Amino acid sequence: MKAIWGVDYDHVTDKVYGRPCCPECEAPIGKEASGEYRCFSCGRVVEVTDLVMLGWLRARDDTKVETGTCVRCGNATMVTHYVRNPVTLDWQTAMGACQTCGARFIV
Repeated sequence: MKAIWGVDYDHVTDKVYGRPCCPECEAPIGKEASGEYRCFSCGRVVEVTDLVMLGWLRARDDTKVETGTCVRCGNATMVTHYVRNPVTLDWQTAMGACQTCGARFIV
């Protein structure tokens, strides 16, 4: 099954945007650790051969991790994960966990 262009919604920017999707259920797809693209909804493996789609997905694959101060315990052990916003490509917070007190958050 080859990926198709579908529509998704970004709650951060309150915008609808086009993205590669599953041809069966039209849900967004993402890359697994194995390198395969898979539908987030139905779990089917989806083939992505279109160069524009591959470029779109690669531009949003970046992640970064930073360590900062935990608001709960005050130690500099809060590990925060960031992902690219699918519309603006700006960094946005995804989740974090304190290595000292165990405090966690997800956005």
